[in-house]
Amino acid sequence: MAAPGPQLSRAGRATVVTFWNVDERVSLTADIAILMKETGSDILVLGETGNVHAGLDLVLQQVVDPCVRHLTPYSGDVHVWTKLDEKQIALTRSEDRFEAFKVRTMASETTLMVFAHLRSKSKRSAEEEALDTEQFLVALRMMEQAECPAERTVVAGDLNLRPFDPAMMMHRLFGASASRTIVERKPTMRRRGQEHARFYNPSWRLLNDSNGPPGTYFWKDDTLGGNWYCVDQVLLRGALIPSFMPETLRVVTSIGGRTLIARNGKPAPNWSDHLPITFALET
Repeated sequence: MAAPGPQLSRAGRATVVTFWNVDERVSLTADIAILMKETGSDILVLGETGNVHAGLDLVLQQVVDPCVRHLTPYSGDVHVWTKLDEKQIALTRSEDRFEAFKVRTMASETTLMVFAHLRSKSKRSAEEEALDTEQFLVALRMMEQAECPAERTVVAGDLNLRPFDPAMMMHRLFGASASRTIVERKPTMRRRGQEHARFYNPSWRLLNDSNGPPGTYFWKDDTLGGNWYCVDQVLLRGALIPSFMPETLRVVTSIGGRTLIARNGKPAPNWSDHLPITFALET
């Protein structure tokens, strides 16, 4: 059975986004197209593509929609495809570790969507994580000031941080809270005379095994003997929370009726070491 797409229970349309770190698996080209079709994605984002993207445009156009087009430079680490037309989405900034877009998801408002693959967590100290995160956020805040003053911002991708890591939760960094209510009511925090914009992190809901694996990535080299981690996440600024459809955020565990999880409960070796995530924003 094909994996179910996001349950769009609200009236109207939604902009559906799917992210997958494909671990440079060229053999996944056809499966990536099936993934985009099954999730009903308007925007497909891939990390660690290697040469996967080389022949993917044609496959996506044949399997998903003839209008699918590639939006990002071929030299980057993050690649984006979309079914949206040019009036709905535009590339605003392209860097080695992220791609940023202005996306029109509502008739009168624009959303800043930033798709990232940040530095690997392996052999990186908490101090290095904080420094790398700060550098990313400097660029993000500049984009918000220039492109999205209402701070309708979503950051999604392989952030190589856990939801509870200091770099994710500290007020001067992502300031990401598990509570949508808190962030909606107080989208900024004031510390030592400075105001810091916060994020809502709905990815905490993926840290359990009630509807699948308790994360998106299994780290087999961990000193604890191997464990699941939720490093592929979605973060939203307070102004964007009302548009977020929480019931659509999920980890994809099958493509074309084939499971991505082996019998031992770990990622099946013929797939990527990461699992895809998908979510939707109300239009």
